[in-house]
Amino acid sequence: MSAASGSLLQVKYVVFWLACFHANSVSAIREQAKKDSSVDPLMVLEKAHSQTTAKGLLHIRTHFSLNWW
Repeated sequence: MSAASGSLLQVKYVVFWLACFHANSVSAIREQAKKDSSVDPLMVLEKAHSQTTAKGLLHIRTHFSLNWW
């Protein structure tokens, strides 16, 4: 694998992770809005980050068949 293709895979990984993080953020906001009338931004970020990190590495490695880390 060339350095350029490795860099492209890293960019794809970051974009994919961010898309997952965004989706998890929206889910966390909706879930908190159901519980309370206000939304705590810190709680949303914590939940979205933990969900993305827990699922992210496994899904990303299988999705992109990554072997550069």
